[in-house]
Amino acid sequence: MKAMWAVPITGIGALCWAALVPIAPPIAPSPVRRGADAVAARSYPAESLARFAEGGDVFRLRRRPAGTSYDPLRGAVSDAPPAPRPQLALSGIVWGAEPAAIIEGLPGIDGPRVLRRGESVAGLRVRDITRERVTVVGLDTTWILKVKISWN
Repeated sequence: MKAMWAVPITGIGALCWAALVPIAPPIAPSPVRRGADAVAARSYPAESLARFAEGGDVFRLRRRPAGTSYDPLRGAVSDAPPAPRPQLALSGIVWGAEPAAIIEGLPGIDGPRVLRRGESVAGLRVRDITRERVTVVGLDTTWILKVKISWN
């Protein structure tokens, strides 16, 4: 019966000892420094921080305000210019049972590309192919392309 009370009393004593005894010995304060270290340790006046914040936008990398001001009525309209329309060129027409056009200048594609009637590339669709011209539609524009003739 006595052993039954010894375990909780010992545990309570261990908890009290752990709460009152420090884990590490106290560290003595370092001696006062003189010279360059004293300048670094000195606190700066509060107005210097205000001048820094007032001098530029502290939340931007270049510390300058944005090029456009915020206007909630205008919405998310960008001032960026629209993407330039591609300069399409017709290199040739392959005539046969199913005619095809060889078109250069398609956005995102290097070099010429062979397209048939109804095919689309990068938002541009070949609407019609005749012996003299090709009609391409897309990006709010209609191109009527004719073959460039070179006599070199």
